[in-house]
Amino acid sequence: MDAFADESNYRGAQADISIHNLTLQNNQYSKSQIWLENGPPGELGWAVHPRVYGDSATRLTIYWTGDGYKTGCYNTECPGFIIITRKPSVGSIFKQSSVYGDKPVTFTPQVVQGFGNWALTIDDEIIGYWPGELFTHLNKGASRVRFGGNTFISPDGISPPMGNGYFPIDDYSRCSNFFM
Repeated sequence: MDAFADESNYRGAQADISIHNLTLQNNQYSKSQIWLENGPPGELGWAVHPRVYGDSATRLTIYWTGDGYKTGCYNTECPGFIIITRKPSVGSIFKQSSVYGDKPVTFTPQVVQGFGNWALTIDDEIIGYWPGELFTHLNKGASRVRFGGNTFISPDGISPPMGNGYFPIDDYSRCSNFFM
């Protein structure tokens, strides 16, 4: 889902995102996240990314780039994101996940711009912030907010599941969700 700003800019975004465990190959990934864009984006949500994390665990993940993906950083791999608290910490494994057909297990990431910085909260707990100077375009707000997922297909052409891999045929509790 995309949201576009006409005259004004978005100063934040929030959603309850269902959490899903997946088993992926080392050269695949699957993400469920929120993007804030005005040029290069900031991203927050969950990811299963064996190449980055070394396993197929579902993790709280952030990513940012200030130059259109030429450089950028997952979590705190490079300077930029300022940690305020470590519970929960970016890169941490979700202890619970949704089970097909049961009530979805969710978490609530929120990002809000204030005083030029972008603050990240998870389930109402302030985690940290991106200083405004990291982003040349987002310093005046986001012109686009996206809610969704993406995957990376391995060279053998096998696509990993996005979300939990199920379509919402008769019941939205059976597929990956963003609740707003």
